Amino acid sequence: SYVKNVKNVATLDNIETINEFFTSEYFGAKNEEIKVCCLDNDMKIRYCTTVIEGGIKKATVDMRKIVETVFRANATYVIIAHNHPNGSPVPSDEDIAVTRTIKSTFDLLDIVLLDHVVVGKNTAISMKQMGYMDLL
Repeated sequence: SYVKNVKNVATLDNIETINEFFTSEYFGAKNEEIKVCCLDNDMKIRYCTTVIEGGIKKATVDMRKIVETVFRANATYVIIAHNHPNGSPVPSDEDIAVTRTIKSTFDLLDIVLLDHVVVGKNTAISMKQMGYMDLL
């Protein structure tokens, strides 16, 4: 849903804030979900929503839904997040491949993928902080 109260809008401009925000977003989630967070030029959230809900172990990426969400929010900067409800936040090979696909699609559309955050049981990993984004 659109963020309505501008005074309480999260600013996602550092790794700690990003990881804390997404860890709380996924608190209690039983299934894997993919979220798209669209940010303005000040790194404040304009729109953040779950675009895909999957099963316990997998959520299938739908690029069309992701791109439509970003376009509707008229966003230039995006952070993608998903969770591993039963375990470690370490990105899988599939997570890395999906991130590569999202990044290359966004590049064609002049959208900046700032990060892909993977949330585990009690913690989150920023793929950017871990160096994965440099390899895409």
